[in-house]
Amino acid sequence: EAVAAEIAETFARDGYLPDTHTTVGLRVWREYRRRTGDETPTVLAATASPFKFCPAILGALGKPVPEGDFERLSALSHETGLPVPPRLAELQGLPERFAGVVDPRAMRGVVDAML
Repeated sequence: EAVAAEIAETFARDGYLPDTHTTVGLRVWREYRRRTGDETPTVLAATASPFKFCPAILGALGKPVPEGDFERLSALSHETGLPVPPRLAELQGLPERFAGVVDPRAMRGVVDAML
């Protein structure tokens, strides 16, 4: 809830759309500044693209979350005016390479079989 609010506020105020992980850092930094009054110039490195977290970002912006992954990318682009990162856009239409799901209890055996 706090992260979602920070995403929406940051985008509305600064025009910058942070990913969910970077937003945690932003929130901690802003809270630190609020508590201490420390105005030291700060660099906060973004850790990921918000397009990797479309459902959370769309939700934070109060927008509907489409079902499909590529529909989510398109919706986030449409709602923010930001382009879908080319490497993510290129995935559309490619064949799925890994469709299997491994039960965590069977993981050791699957890994052993690969070796």
